[in-house]
Amino acid sequence: MMIGKRELDGGVVVVEFAAETALDASTGEALREALTAVGNDYASVIVDFGAVSFLDSSALGAFVALLRRLKQKDGVLRLAALRPGVRMIFEVTRLDRVFATAASVDEALVSLGVAA
Repeated sequence: MMIGKRELDGGVVVVEFAAETALDASTGEALREALTAVGNDYASVIVDFGAVSFLDSSALGAFVALLRRLKQKDGVLRLAALRPGVRMIFEVTRLDRVFATAASVDEALVSLGVAA
């Protein structure tokens, strides 16, 4: 699993997965560490799920922890470009009611008031 980040104007960071990725127990610790670092360094985070084909409960827990960390400092988190199978996992767990999502990274940027 390769995670990249792209810093944008206004203190926004886009977290991207470099290749087709399944976020599961085998990537759980690395994902949690990467998201903790992002949550410590930024207040406005967009996660681009365009390359994510699957995620399990360990990955969901890492994103919940990131959301909590950001909310503690009045930050925001947007999940962007969720594939249908990944979106379904958020819906089945009802986490679609907890996380703000966007159809694309550009749409997420607009929702944060950053020019796409």
